[in-house]
Amino acid sequence: MKKQIYSGLQFFCRNGDNDSVFETLKQYQKQEDLIDLFNNDGLFFKSAISHDNNALLQILLDYMYSTKQIEKEPKDNNTNQSIKYNKLQQVLKEAKNEFNTSKEVVSLIDNICNEDTDYNSDSDSLHDQEITQLFSSLDNLEQDSTLEKKLSGDNSDIHDSGNDTD
Repeated sequence: MKKQIYSGLQFFCRNGDNDSVFETLKQYQKQEDLIDLFNNDGLFFKSAISHDNNALLQILLDYMYSTKQIEKEPKDNNTNQSIKYNKLQQVLKEAKNEFNTSKEVVSLIDNICNEDTDYNSDSDSLHDQEITQLFSSLDNLEQDSTLEKKLSGDNSDIHDSGNDTD
């Protein structure tokens, strides 16, 4: 059954039959795990982009969002959502670079692939930046404290050598 659905979707995408793609996806929407739009390395997306079909691209994206296969803006680094979101971005970027498309299609892709919403499954770089910033803040705080003591004349850290002569 999956094979027939995929064949039909490929045919409809290749021929720019947006209504048939929409109806097919709508028909199987409740069976979320039946249709994987990343099938065959994102062929459905690539077909929409290669034919400069903004409406078809939007239908495919709307299906993924409505079936919760992917969140519009993943709020955390949930591995499953992050992986799918990154895969979507990768497929869209590759197709954008491979095909000459209209400003509308490029704009739609850029809205999904902009750097502000690029959710990497590898959060180490963000973590490293946070740690560096924290240590920098602590260093600044320590320097401020030392400077404050010097300015106030607080020499409590300096100990007498016990040579007190009265």
